[in-house]
Amino acid sequence: MNLGHREGASSSFSISFMGQGQARPSREEARAQAKSLHTQLHAAAETFKLPTRAPAELVELLRAHPTVGVFAGRAEWFEVLGFENWLRSQSPLDVTTCYPRSAHDSFEFCVAHESELVKSQPYGLFEPVPSAPLAEPSLVFAPCTLADVLGHRMGRGKGHFDRYLARHPGTITVGVCHEDFVLEQFPAEWIQPHDRDMSALLTNQRYLKIPTKGDR
Repeated sequence: MNLGHREGASSSFSISFMGQGQARPSREEARAQAKSLHTQLHAAAETFKLPTRAPAELVELLRAHPTVGVFAGRAEWFEVLGFENWLRSQSPLDVTTCYPRSAHDSFEFCVAHESELVKSQPYGLFEPVPSAPLAEPSLVFAPCTLADVLGHRMGRGKGHFDRYLARHPGTITVGVCHEDFVLEQFPAEWIQPHDRDMSALLTNQRYLKIPTKGDR
């Protein structure tokens, strides 16, 4: 299935999972095809850059939560690179950054700078060293392969963020997703019981606060 098209080098990448006359892909098919498109964009030297200036609502959120969970972007998956530096440039306070470190089938956050991360196994992710102190940030930024404007997200495919958030239900979660991979609404069959909704969505074009289910 063709999930999208690009009309010229500088135009946005339009994703259409629900094309007329096409069978709707399963959740895993959609994730796999989105990852394939990420790889194509990376190969075409496209980049995912956040706005030079963060919206005031996000700045206020950072002011209230100076200890934040972040992630190290993977260029081959068309993610934001240097997210920590961008966040520091936007925050009115000195941010304490925490990165995920694998722990069995989930992860834990540890205080670290991106420059201190080391490549881990088996997934080849960059993580804090074993001696990095544990932390429980009240604000977490999570990478998205796909997202919708109602707060649903697909991550990198292992479910680590969802399991972490299930253990920390009060955590404010901001998904980070390129605008071209944001849908209006996921099909119901894509949403699984273990999924945890986002509180807001940050893209290269906007910051969107997700309404609670009772306000939709």
